[in-house]
Amino acid sequence: MNLLLLLALAAYLGCLAGFGYAAARHLCGSTVSEEDRIRRYRSSIRWNVGSLAAVLVVTAALPVTTYDLGFRPLSLSENGTHIVFRLAVLLIAGLLTVLFLYQMLSFSLNPAFRREQALALKKRRDRGGWYACVVDNLIPRSHREKRWFTLAALTAGISEEVVFRGFALWLLGTVFPGISAYGLAAAAGILFGLAHFYQGVDGMVKTALLGMLFGFLFLGTDSLLFCIILHTLFDFSSAFLYGPEHQNLEG
Repeated sequence: MNLLLLLALAAYLGCLAGFGYAAARHLCGSTVSEEDRIRRYRSSIRWNVGSLAAVLVVTAALPVTTYDLGFRPLSLSENGTHIVFRLAVLLIAGLLTVLFLYQMLSFSLNPAFRREQALALKKRRDRGGWYACVVDNLIPRSHREKRWFTLAALTAGISEEVVFRGFALWLLGTVFPGISAYGLAAAAGILFGLAHFYQGVDGMVKTALLGMLFGFLFLGTDSLLFCIILHTLFDFSSAFLYGPEHQNLEG
């Protein structure tokens, strides 16, 4: 049964990568309007909510609970991982949290920094960078776009952590019991990167590394809570790149 679920998860990843690539080709192949971006955000929200619902329905029919999936309080006490490992992942996660918050504040309060970063992204896009093109076309400009983008970031932070950390790690552990928890977290991170195939090689590598960190953070804290917060902050931080001067402008 669990092997069939693993095959279903692989099919899910294939669909996620395929649909994402089709959407990215559309976004990078034409001028992108406000409605185009909002349509993409809405599609992402529906996908995230549907994925989360599917996992919860499946697990309800299995001898596994939401507690097993990581819906439990943070725990920094002995939980099967070495103290040095726990401290290391917490330090890295803490630094990333500070970085994302700093980025949001800098974008919000420093128009010069915002223009500098926007120009750097545009230059990478003009050089033919696929990842820069995808990222730039997904970043919201107007207030209306940012409202939808915020909801998309929140649903992605919750859904992707439940699917790729909580559910995937539990499932991989049952199918491959001989592999260590660290190896399973790394494998789940790689799967997470492959699911972002539409972002190109740069995007896949960055996402895989981030996915591994989230997996290790899950092991180190014994909870999905910090993973969801950090993931949401990571997605949400880019919403501040374009300020009022970019509102109602097409990408």
